[in-house]
Amino acid sequence: MRTPTQDLACRLKNLEYAKLYGSEQVKADLALTLSKARHKLNMTQKQFADTLKLSQPYIAKIESGAANPTIGAVGAMLAVLGLSLITHTEPLLTYISSPVDSDSISVIPFPPPANVLSFDKYSAGASGGFISKPEMKTMNA
Repeated sequence: MRTPTQDLACRLKNLEYAKLYGSEQVKADLALTLSKARHKLNMTQKQFADTLKLSQPYIAKIESGAANPTIGAVGAMLAVLGLSLITHTEPLLTYISSPVDSDSISVIPFPPPANVLSFDKYSAGASGGFISKPEMKTMNA
């Protein structure tokens, strides 16, 4: 019998599933981030929406993960609140190696599917697109 983590690892080998999973995970992370920011400021959704010049139902959709705001919109929302978004990456799959020893967390190596290009030689451009690092050097020169 497979564990949920093993099942997810198998499903993530499917490129379309991996894309959908990643998309939903980012929306959920964003929802939690904005909700936590609002709570830290002791604001209701209505107050938050009024400050951002948005509607309360839209804030509720964002916080539930149902909305898909652009990265620029997220940056604008946070900037109005005096905040910025700091991001990092981590492996999709981690597991606790023993149910008793919860301090022992191991990472399951998960190579990207063969038909996904490597982003090692790319950097995000200001327009949101990717620029190859050699192009970036000539642009900065």
